[in-house]
Amino acid sequence: MRNLAHKIVILLITFFAIASCADKGEEFVPTLAITASDGSALDGRTIVVASEGDTNSFQIKSNAKWSIGSKTEWLKFSHAEGEGDADITFTANATESARSAVVVVYIQDNQQVRLSFNII
Repeated sequence: MRNLAHKIVILLITFFAIASCADKGEEFVPTLAITASDGSALDGRTIVVASEGDTNSFQIKSNAKWSIGSKTEWLKFSHAEGEGDADITFTANATESARSAVVVVYIQDNQQVRLSFNII
């Protein structure tokens, strides 16, 4: 009986040792980059649009689901959200007044991962 208990203890120790060494996988780290149509980094920059209305574009490079946020009605985006890399077109309507907007691109599951640019 003592021999059987000894073997069970050794089997349990072996099992837990193997289980604790098992690959737990790498933690997912979301990435995000935004670039202007010329390929330069867009984060923190300003894009100037014509008062007659204007269409422009930028690129998103990401390995996660993202969203675009802007609290303005005069800007329209071809995609407000997506996953992975994307080419985004935005259109500013015509106006006779000065205006500006901050555009924020962020990771949906981790809103601390965010980049922004200005449009005037």
